[in-house]
Amino acid sequence: MIYYKKRSLIKKTINFISQKTQGKKPRVFSFSKSFLAFVCLFLVLLYSSYLFLMPKMIDESNAKTLINNYILKNSKLMLDTKEFSIKPDYKFNLNLKAKYAKLKYPSGTDFIIANDLNIDINLFSLLQGYIDLNKVKTKDILIYTNFTKNKNYECFNYFDLTSKKKAKFKLRNINLISDNLGLNLYDENIKKTFYLKTSKLKINSNDYKKLLDIETSGSISSDYKISDFILKLSIKLNPETSGKFKEKLAKLNYNPLKDADKYNFKSTTTVDLKINPQKQNINGFVNLKDYIFEINNIELPKNNLLLTFKGNKVYSNCDFNLIKNQKLKIISTINFSKNKFIEAKLSSTQINLADFRDIFSALCEILNLKFNHKFSTKK
Repeated sequence: MIYYKKRSLIKKTINFISQKTQGKKPRVFSFSKSFLAFVCLFLVLLYSSYLFLMPKMIDESNAKTLINNYILKNSKLMLDTKEFSIKPDYKFNLNLKAKYAKLKYPSGTDFIIANDLNIDINLFSLLQGYIDLNKVKTKDILIYTNFTKNKNYECFNYFDLTSKKKAKFKLRNINLISDNLGLNLYDENIKKTFYLKTSKLKINSNDYKKLLDIETSGSISSDYKISDFILKLSIKLNPETSGKFKEKLAKLNYNPLKDADKYNFKSTTTVDLKINPQKQNINGFVNLKDYIFEINNIELPKNNLLLTFKGNKVYSNCDFNLIKNQKLKIISTINFSKNKFIEAKLSSTQINLADFRDIFSALCEILNLKFNHKFSTKK
């Protein structure tokens, strides 16, 4: 009987302690639950305020004026839009829409026309001084520019590509999709217009991955179709190399399409390259299929040329069909490292390789490449 009482007393003590201990847990849990509920409610109210009050706070007319003034101040170009609207979306983006948006030169002529424009700009990135274009989608983009008699491109006159001044907003990421893009380039020196047309253009620039990806297909023409092409580029971005590229772009003083037109060059071209400018590495290939051109008004037969890029070298092994059943075989290696050189082996049945050597040597001087040549005549 005494044992029972002791046991009962111990049991009561254990139960008392357990009740005290368990009694504290609900209070702590209740406080945590209440705080979590308060935070969730606050976030819901904040998000609801953003969705419903933010659109009413935005003055579209004032926003359009601010954008136009910013462009005018930094480039002297003018902005013209139709059915312009700007609204926040549920992903914390500012959504800009326009039936069309036009950038015009100071003279009033069109520079860029974008139809059915739809842009998403991330709000958080703007607060940090960056512009993240999460989406730029258009039906058509048309670009007009001239290659002037002063040997420069008119459009570059309105952008300071060599300035090291820090911009108020820095373009960080862009995701552009356009059903069609057209570039009209008028060369004032030869009084001829060149046309670049692309379809399904995709441009993605990601500052986090340090990559610029471009994918499209289309054609280049003047009075005739110069080339159909498929293009796929992936370029490793680097602030130093990007600055040098802008400087070279600002000093660009020739029209690369002029010589293609001069020799009536035609081809079907496929380009698939991955480029790292900092390491001077290029990997991929360039394939010119069924290309033809004229020399002294004589059209050469169709040929194919495949260039394979590996690191800082380009390899080619090609057979060229020339006039009157003459054939030329070229095996070459081009090195684009600091010690640039071209090593080429040429062989033919009939043609004068000395003449070809002079042309090849002159080309290397233009490209600032060392020229190591080995010529042989095989019968």
